[in-house]
Amino acid sequence: METDGIYYFNRCRRCNGLVTKLMIRKAMESKAEVCPCGSGMFGPTNPVKWEWLLPRTLKMIVYQLLGWLAPAPDDGVVPPVPAGTFQSVPALSTSEIRPPEEGEA
Repeated sequence: METDGIYYFNRCRRCNGLVTKLMIRKAMESKAEVCPCGSGMFGPTNPVKWEWLLPRTLKMIVYQLLGWLAPAPDDGVVPPVPAGTFQSVPALSTSEIRPPEEGEA
């Protein structure tokens, strides 16, 4: 089975909370926030101490044991960016470009 580019367990960069692969997939499908704090930045991690007993962690373990999840990516694989995440920005028109001021390059 081919990887989908998402690690099983991730950590939010803002609140340091545990974010699972299932939470990320659900957020991508519903276009909601990945973490309850509202941040969309996260990185791979492992649960620590009591986090292994959280319901979302136990659910991930069950899904993994039953083979319902795509495997985690190999090192160096960049996760896919959902379509519509970034909007293209038009270039500045000639009237919007100001000439350099004194001392600017």
